[in-house]
Formats: sequence, C-alpha cells, structure tokens
Amino acid sequence: MSQRCPHCEARNAAGAVWCSLCYERIEAPPADPPPPPIVALVSPSGVLTVADLPPPQIAAVPASRELATDRATFRTTPHGMEWACACCAEFNPLDSRACGTCGTAFGTPDPADAPVIDLDPLHAVGLSLLLPGAGHWAAGNRGLGVGLAMIHLMFAGGALTLFLAARGASRGMIAIAPLVMGALALMLGAALDARTMATGGGRLLLDSRALLWLVVGTLGSVTVLFLVTAMSL
Repeated sequence: MSQRCPHCEARNAAGAVWCSLCYERIEAPPADPPPPPIVALVSPSGVLTVADLPPPQIAAVPASRELATDRATFRTTPHGMEWACACCAEFNPLDSRACGTCGTAFGTPDPADAPVIDLDPLHAVGLSLLLPGAGHWAAGNRGLGVGLAMIHLMFAGGALTLFLAARGASRGMIAIAPLVMGALALMLGAALDARTMATGGGRLLLDSRALLWLVVGTLGSVTVLFLVTAMSL
C-alpha cells in the first residue's frame, strides 16, 4: 500500500517519512479529535421528565434601584420611578413637579453644592438700598440682579415722568402712589434677599413669581387710577 506526497502528489511506500521525488517530509495527517463524551441522564423511573432536570438559576431582581444624574437621584420601585428631593431627600413620584414634603421644585440643586459667597451682609444690604439688584449682582445672582434693577428703574422713571407731567395737580399725583410704593417694596425685598444670600442661603422673597405679581399689581393700580382720574374730570 502506498501513500501520496502532500507536496508533489508522488506515490511513496507506506510508512515513508521522506518523498522519493521532491525530498519533502511526508507528514501524517492529523488524527480526528475524539468525540465529546455522552452523558446519559438516567431517572429512577427510566423515563426522563421535567421534574428530573435541575432547577434553573434565576438572578434575583432588586426591589428598587437608584440612579444618580446631574439634576436628581432616581430610583425604580414596583410602583414606578421616583426622584429624590435635593433638600429633604424624600422620594416623590416621577410626575410630581415639586416635593410633597418640603415643596422644593424638581431639579433644584443641592444646597450643599452651592458656592460659598464671601460677602458682608451689611454691604449687600447697602448695595441693594442704593440700587435694587446690586446686592444680588455682588452675591453672584447676576440675572436676577439685572431684572430687579430694570424693574426699579422702570418704577422710578414712571413716577418721575408722571410727577413732571402733573405739574403739582393733585389728581395727577394720585397715579404716582402705586409706582412709589412698588419701588419701595422692590428696594426693601431686594435688600432682605441680598442679606439672605450673603448669609448662606434660604428662600428668597422676590422670586420670579413674586416679581411678576409685583409688576402686574403696580401697573394695574396705575391704570385703574388713571381711569378713575379721567372719569372724574
């Protein structure tokens, strides 16, 4: 029985190590790997059933899982997702816009992460009395400070314009009163808020909603007094 050379296909004697034609080594073909062992599953009854199989290993699913983001900390519960309040750490349903315990709005940053303000409270109050919003600017809340200053200048400018236009007439001076009271209320509220920010935090009196109501109330009062004065002429 002969064997062929894997290089030149020449016939060589069985068991030859070197090819007699090309002198290349004749390598024996690799043996087939042994088949995998067959494991027989034998049950006492001789018939394999589902009860004879080992139970599957299922990982336990936690009842709740927390996830922290830049805005809030969330967790999943059997009742749905919840977010944690940054002030009192109580969890609230995901569809709630404010904390049910302390009323803090969703997305409010943690007060502990607020930057430390190196500002004398008396200095902040003095700046706000000089120009409402200046104390907020010095405390780092520049957006609200600019808004307060613009509203105060609007009230003061409107009162001065009406005073010059009235020329001392008592009926014309009546409409100035709401503008003067609004400017004073703005000045006092800005001073208190500047002191609050300089001392380390707390809830501000003149937030965006309070400013909106102050402007609407002042301008509405001026309009009503103008109409009353015009009807009395």
